[in-house]
Amino acid sequence: MSVLVLSDATFVLDPGAYFGIVPREIWSRQFQADERGKVRLSTNLLLVESGGVHTLIDTGIGPWMGEKMLGIYGVQGLGTLTGRLRSMGVRIDRVLLSHMHFDHAGNIYSEELIHSTVVVQRRERYAFSRTNELTRGSYLSHLASVRRVSVIEGSSNLGGGIRAVHTGGHTVGHQAFFIESGGREIIYAGDLFPSSFHVRPGYITAIDVEPLVSLTVKKKIIRHAIRRGSIMVFNHDPSTPTAVLTGDEERPKVEAVSIE
Repeated sequence: MSVLVLSDATFVLDPGAYFGIVPREIWSRQFQADERGKVRLSTNLLLVESGGVHTLIDTGIGPWMGEKMLGIYGVQGLGTLTGRLRSMGVRIDRVLLSHMHFDHAGNIYSEELIHSTVVVQRRERYAFSRTNELTRGSYLSHLASVRRVSVIEGSSNLGGGIRAVHTGGHTVGHQAFFIESGGREIIYAGDLFPSSFHVRPGYITAIDVEPLVSLTVKKKIIRHAIRRGSIMVFNHDPSTPTAVLTGDEERPKVEAVSIE
């Protein structure tokens, strides 16, 4: 098995959405706002190869948002992921989505992914099809036409050393992925831990639809990661995409590591 961190486009987000109730005096120690008061985020994804099967965990942004939305979110570097896949000569066999927000599912229609099977939680597929005033802006309506979808329910062994765990929290159908690679566990927990800053249990985005669920699940994952020495993937962290956690559950310390 091989595991590689890939990146797609970057984008900006309002600090209130990204940091939730955390005061500026605290988050500004690690992040710097731009002239519009936004913070720039990356899209760190995982490419897993096992037994000749290529699995991509989340897909990044993609070009299907429309010019207005691309401008609002200050998207830069469109095509980064697909260009890298082409240069590697890799065809993706399956895509695992932590959830269906635009910055995680946006490249579904890319040529390099068009023939892949998309794995998503049943509750996430339902939430996508039944949006409301709070959730509608985070989903891309064109994803409704994706037909090659494998819907799972709850936790599931997906083969190839990958286990999916339904977490809820960020979205009702949000899931995390636990990967066994070379005797070490890698955890991709999506937007429960979008950056190394968010390792504190109470540091939760304002986008989370079930913040108390996020709080409970984050504590469980932190305890597990510290005990196992697992490598955490922070999918929106520009400077620390992967790290191990040490210390205690309430104030874990972050030690940057590479999985390559």
